[in-house]
Amino acid sequence: MKVSTHIFTKEIHYSFQKNFLNLEISPSGVSKASSLLKLSEKYNIPVSQIAAIGDNFNDSLMLKAAGLGIAMGNAPDKVKALADQVTGSNQEAGVAQAIRGYLL
Repeated sequence: MKVSTHIFTKEIHYSFQKNFLNLEISPSGVSKASSLLKLSEKYNIPVSQIAAIGDNFNDSLMLKAAGLGIAMGNAPDKVKALADQVTGSNQEAGVAQAIRGYLL
């Protein structure tokens, strides 16, 4: 069972899973969601027209920020619940399925 932990300090955000197969360290306030919002602003694309695909707890804020949040089929149920749609797993070419089904 994967357990995700997020630790916020004044300057750094740590995100890791119990098994440490995934470790992310970023400056406080920097996340996939904040990056998505900056790209939206830079390229003048409404957030409502941006899709994001993720498969774990570290993608949660990004999935909620995007106009269309798509969770992978292998994502934990709590992540799937945050998404607008769920696609196939990483073993089922879920990203390709999402692109074909929702973006083309």
